[in-house]
Amino acid sequence: MSYACGGHHHALSRRSMLGLLAGAAGGLLAPNVASALRSKQRQVLMIWLDGGMSQLESWDPKPGTDHGGPFRAIPTSIPGVHVSELLPFSAKRMHKLAVVRSMSTK
Repeated sequence: MSYACGGHHHALSRRSMLGLLAGAAGGLLAPNVASALRSKQRQVLMIWLDGGMSQLESWDPKPGTDHGGPFRAIPTSIPGVHVSELLPFSAKRMHKLAVVRSMSTK
């Protein structure tokens, strides 16, 4: 939010202060969290396609429907799970992947 007066008492909003405090608390806990994560040795690759290809052209094709994408669905290494024909290498390794195809909020 921008204030026309430019006063120093408007420099930091309540939301900004809470964000800074949460970040500081996270920084204090970071060494403990890092060591716990290192002990499990798991790897995560998050693919966030903000402005990228549509889910109909990638992970959730709906061929043969009115709202489906233009590409075929191909089978993956998991029986019954299909992805777009644009992802043949991912389809071969699907048994090692987790895909969230829907999300709902309240």
